[in-house]
Amino acid sequence: MSFCNISKHDSDKIKGYQVRATVNGKEVQPFFGGLSNESLKEALKERNKIWKKNGIIARNVLMSPLKGTVKSKASSSGWHGIYDKTEVERSGAACDVYAVHLRNLATGKPTNRAFRKHLYKTPEAALREAKSLRKRNIEAFNSMVEEYNASIYKDAVKLADKEVRQLKPFLNDVIGFDKNRWDKVFKKHFPTGLESNIDPKIVVKAKKARK
Repeated sequence: MSFCNISKHDSDKIKGYQVRATVNGKEVQPFFGGLSNESLKEALKERNKIWKKNGIIARNVLMSPLKGTVKSKASSSGWHGIYDKTEVERSGAACDVYAVHLRNLATGKPTNRAFRKHLYKTPEAALREAKSLRKRNIEAFNSMVEEYNASIYKDAVKLADKEVRQLKPFLNDVIGFDKNRWDKVFKKHFPTGLESNIDPKIVVKAKKARK
């Protein structure tokens, strides 16, 4: 198991440890010569210094927020994450829809919803609904991601410092999606649950109150 963002060079021409990090889109690669424990320790300390200064950490530890409801020339609808397409229903009939890329707020995983144009007065009305849902979904998801990342970043930095002290890899333990951590964030944001896991507007408690 290797150290995140640390490359070991052991050839006839070069021996040492190199830190690799991307800061504001630019590569930062300080090098520490020699393969001693002291050289490795200095490389790890520099890596951690870069991370803390820029609020970054190893790849695949933090979740990425989604783009808001913004225009996009690459999308067939003209809006990022919303696609104008024709789907085939179970009956075999073709159906024109706006397919919307969303997140399941309970699981954090990607999901989709199709707005069938024929169910609305106009295609423009269907697009407005698609944009409205995506906006609500993204705002809720990004708010949860911010809290999730703050929590895991704090723990990851502690593990990174532990690596310096013990010269053993520990960060691999926090790489990948942490379902238990996400569940805690979800319950904090939606203590009464959701009637729809893609739409934060309607909660179960509000539904019961209307009965």
